[in-house]
Parts: sequence; C-alpha cells; structure tokens
Amino acid sequence: MDNLREEILGEIEEAKARLGQRWYVWFGNFLLETASGRRHNDVDEFLRDNPERLNEIYSGSQEGSVLATKTQRQFIEDIDKAFRDAGTYDLLIERGELLSRAIESQMRDSRDDTECQLAETFIEPYIKLREMGYSREDLI
Repeated sequence: MDNLREEILGEIEEAKARLGQRWYVWFGNFLLETASGRRHNDVDEFLRDNPERLNEIYSGSQEGSVLATKTQRQFIEDIDKAFRDAGTYDLLIERGELLSRAIESQMRDSRDDTECQLAETFIEPYIKLREMGYSREDLI
C-alpha cells in the first residue's frame, strides 16, 4: 500500500509540475462530479424514479475492474467512506459549494483557485479509493 501511495503522490507532483495551477485536471471527472454532488444527485434521482437501478452494476466500467463488481449504491457509499475516513467530508461539501458558485459566475481565476483547493482535499480520499482496489480509470 505504501508503494501505491508513493506512486500516486508522484503522479500528482508530476501533474503539478507539468500543469501548474490547473493541475487539478489530473483528477478528471472525479473532482467535478464528486464535488458538485452529481453522484449524490444520481442516488436521489435513482431512489425517486427507479429505486431498483441502485442495485445494478455500475455501467461503463471496464471488465475486470473493481467498479465492474459494484452497484451504483456501493460505489457512492465507497466514495463517501473514503472522504469520511480521510476526514475531508465536510471540506468536500464546503468547497463543492464554492466551486459551484465559481462555475456559475464564470470567474476563471476564482474557479482555478477553488478547484486547486478542492483537489488538495481529494488526495487522501482518492488514495483510499485506490487502496480499496479502484483503478485510475474507474475514478476519472
């Protein structure tokens, strides 16, 4: 596990060196979907409209990946667990709201700053999810 942590932290440092202030794009859709609550909104929508779908295997996952063995509900629960275990769940909510406001206002500098701050809170939960067996492809 220590090797995986070191590998991920090395990848993040490379992204910071290569991309500068916009290094957060390394997280791909994981950052925006999780921070904006999109995955949580999906749960609410599923429960309201099609509760049976929460128990379906996560669509779009690659065969042989951990995600290919998870239901929608299990994946979202794993994400929540990773943020709670890392102690960053409250920051996720707070910074996600800031990000939503920055996106709505179309203020590029503000959005970049907010996304950088948000991305910093995603490092530990991201590592925890990878330690659970999720691949980079599963998460981005």
